[in-house]
Amino acid sequence: MADLLGMPRIRIILCTLLLTSLLPLRTRAEDPSVAIPPQIDQSPTWFQPSAGHETGLSNPAQTLFDAAGLEFFGLLDQGFTWNPDSPRDRLNGPLLYNDRANEYQLNLLYGSLSRAVDRESCDWDIGGTVDLAFGTAGRFLQAPGLELETDFTDRWNSEDRRFYKLAMPQLYAELLVPAGEGVVVRAGRFYSVLGFPLENAEQFLLSPYSFGVMESFAVPFTHTGMTAETSLGGGVDVLAGFTRGLDNWSDNNDDLSFLGRLRWTSPDNGT
Repeated sequence: MADLLGMPRIRIILCTLLLTSLLPLRTRAEDPSVAIPPQIDQSPTWFQPSAGHETGLSNPAQTLFDAAGLEFFGLLDQGFTWNPDSPRDRLNGPLLYNDRANEYQLNLLYGSLSRAVDRESCDWDIGGTVDLAFGTAGRFLQAPGLELETDFTDRWNSEDRRFYKLAMPQLYAELLVPAGEGVVVRAGRFYSVLGFPLENAEQFLLSPYSFGVMESFAVPFTHTGMTAETSLGGGVDVLAGFTRGLDNWSDNNDDLSFLGRLRWTSPDNGT
């Protein structure tokens, strides 16, 4: 397939889960003394310790996660892109996440700890999310004022580590206000609600290699600010708030920007 520069390429994507769930041991009916080795679920899924009760596993950490309503998932995403033109700078531009030609990339080692608010509740509730990402994709998840200085030089990472960066793409708290259909107030740094839907880390991580030019360069990845979201009924919800701009933790002009969204979801969830 020809890419946007006309260069043929073959892309081999190796996507490996960081951790998978082990199915419970079973004994063979014909010989109870022989145990079947543990089976590993090879289907793409998120590692979520909070789902331990489904596997029959129990431990203190699991109990704590369940009691607090916490969820954790992790992912290891890696790949290799072969470019027969072998560019001298090894740049696969204008591709973004697999931007290195003929070179192995550990794109993302990603972990997320979160507690979702109960949107069906008629009472106050609190939650939040903190994500950490490391890899070659970490370069594109950094924000001035947090991982970067305001002049875009490294703050968290070494300048010597050119391609592999640590980033915190999400760090926010949520409050459910029991008014009307429930109002969810979010404050902190979060994935953008504009353009390509990055409303949670799972959607983002499932598709970074398929990002086109529009998703890669025309819309922001994150915002830092405060929003309020509620349902108006009939599949319509509205979100409004203010941010510090696009992909910023701190803004060099200290001006706030408006962020809003009006969304309709069809009854069959097709739209």
